[in-house]
Amino acid sequence: MKFKIYATFAIALLMMFTIPSPVKAVDMGARTEYLVMRFYGNVQSAYAALKAGDIDAVGYEITQNLYIDAITDPNIVLGPVGDRGKYQLDINNNYTATDLNDGRRSPTSYVDFRRGIAFCVDKDLVVDTYCEGFADRIDQPIAYAQKSWRNQSYWYEDGTYPYEYNPVQASAEFDAAGFVQGTDDNPYYDPDFPGSAPKLRIHPDKGTTMNDLEMCTRSEDERRREAGIELTRILRLVGIPVNNIVAPASVHYPKVIDNFDYHIYTGGWSLGRFPALNAHGLYHESEYYPAGSNYITGNNSVNTPNYPVLDSYLQTAKFPANYSQAQKYARMAFGYIVEECITIELFSAASYWAWSSDLLGVVNAVGTGPENGYTFVNAYKVDDTPIIYGLKTAPNEMNKVY
Repeated sequence: MKFKIYATFAIALLMMFTIPSPVKAVDMGARTEYLVMRFYGNVQSAYAALKAGDIDAVGYEITQNLYIDAITDPNIVLGPVGDRGKYQLDINNNYTATDLNDGRRSPTSYVDFRRGIAFCVDKDLVVDTYCEGFADRIDQPIAYAQKSWRNQSYWYEDGTYPYEYNPVQASAEFDAAGFVQGTDDNPYYDPDFPGSAPKLRIHPDKGTTMNDLEMCTRSEDERRREAGIELTRILRLVGIPVNNIVAPASVHYPKVIDNFDYHIYTGGWSLGRFPALNAHGLYHESEYYPAGSNYITGNNSVNTPNYPVLDSYLQTAKFPANYSQAQKYARMAFGYIVEECITIELFSAASYWAWSSDLLGVVNAVGTGPENGYTFVNAYKVDDTPIIYGLKTAPNEMNKVY
């Protein structure tokens, strides 16, 4: 009997040493108890704060000039990132644009007018000069890193993009849309610029000089700011009057996303892993409502969705029978968007993110960079003080889901 008791006790004792104790929830989670977030007017200001030791990381890609400085600073760590995002010219395709057209149809609802805009966009100038080479040009509404999903008929590397920069052709497209030159002098006319119009263009509805296009240009992103300013310059040269509002996102969001009160917006989106899902959110008519993710496609003269064919492609791509079908219909949707110039894509960022050498455990994820859940769980400072994270702009509102 005693032997059985001793044997049972020995087994129990052995189990105490071989079975691990349960991990308490309090032992898991981020290494740093607090995360402090500071907001700056632009990436240059955030980087200056990093240099001064006021923050531990810049939550945005840095420019080439900042990169040249950072590589000489032993206190800064750089992480290369091929961004899984896209920057583009969002165009209001809706039949009307609130308060902007004096009862006339919105110019950007005409497909030939949108094609005229496309011919005014020098994408290579944007990438090489305004992005300082820290970008990859795109011609479809996907990130450059996702180019295996692209429609094979519309890509500059294959010589198949149909709207390469050509102001002379832009003028022809505006003429085709009915926006021909009128009688009012164009103050921006330049006889030495091919395609420049001596007269301002008229609106076909009334035959009088068209109202200004409302260009909403983001000011806090140097690349998009310069792209918007350059497009304004070219449009004016070819006879299109433009009111270019250069301002931060906080000014543009109510106009563009809430009220659709714009014609062109220098937009940008961070995309997920599957282009079919993102395209549905950005272009399907079910997402077109005030403050929705689709503020582009709009409705026609009888207030029904502009693009039922595109909606069908996007719906099948989002809810496919298999992966191959998702790719097939996504590619069809991307080709349709290019043909109709629903948006004009510009670039995906290819850059570096910067953080302090005192910040350890940063995870530089493929396609997204160091700003991800793994970083915020794993990162910590050698002195265990809170991480201070710098953003180039304050959020417009809190994300209700995340």
